Amino acid sequence: MRFRAILEDHTGAFWLGATVKAWCAVANGIASRFTTSDGLRNNGIHAFVEDRDHNVWIGTTSGLSRWDGSRFRNYYLEDGLSYGWIRALVADQYGDLLVGTERGLNRLQQWQNCVRPGSRGTQRDRIWSIFPKARTHSGLECEAAVWLAYGTEGSRELRRRKGLPSNSIFQVIGDEAGRLWMSGPLGISSASFADLNAAADGKVSSIAVFSYEPAMAWNRLRMNGGFQPSGSIGPKVKSGSRA
Repeated sequence: MRFRAILEDHTGAFWLGATVKAWCAVANGIASRFTTSDGLRNNGIHAFVEDRDHNVWIGTTSGLSRWDGSRFRNYYLEDGLSYGWIRALVADQYGDLLVGTERGLNRLQQWQNCVRPGSRGTQRDRIWSIFPKARTHSGLECEAAVWLAYGTEGSRELRRRKGLPSNSIFQVIGDEAGRLWMSGPLGISSASFADLNAAADGKVSSIAVFSYEPAMAWNRLRMNGGFQPSGSIGPKVKSGSRA
């Protein structure tokens, strides 16, 4: 069995998403399986996220499911999704759900229980990952650009002409130093949020991007992680200790 996604929810239960079925392994080691027979939209799982109300959202290869602890509520094209195949899910600071699909970004406004386009500019882009930065902006990665989405006001786009090493980026991660890290077909690079915001707002024409070369740590440039984005923030290491 191939697992494509994993989530630890607020109870300590682990949700494991596979290519053909979803599993929830509870804290005491008992595994419960959920499939379309239980109301799940599709058995191919690619993303999980838990919102502030403790609903578990499941991104599948054919739509979106919400588990409220007792039953599933499903969303598909007729509910406003721009595409059925979902790759990325993030619950933002507004209580909404950001849904990255094979064809664009969607925002599910829970207070209205409806799905709306997250940005018209991403309609043709494959969204691989979403990094939310509290109170200010979110970073999205897609196959055409990095986007900085400002709350409910829409999105701004950054492409190679602004200084990015490539228009294809597979993962975005923010660190505590105020930098956005990006992996793509040309390796790993990073830029400061301050520079990215200034470029997105049109205040500067280009940004400074630091790129890692193969000789630094690896012998291949392409960093895409296969079905899931490559890259994560590791645990903090205390001073004087070894990772």
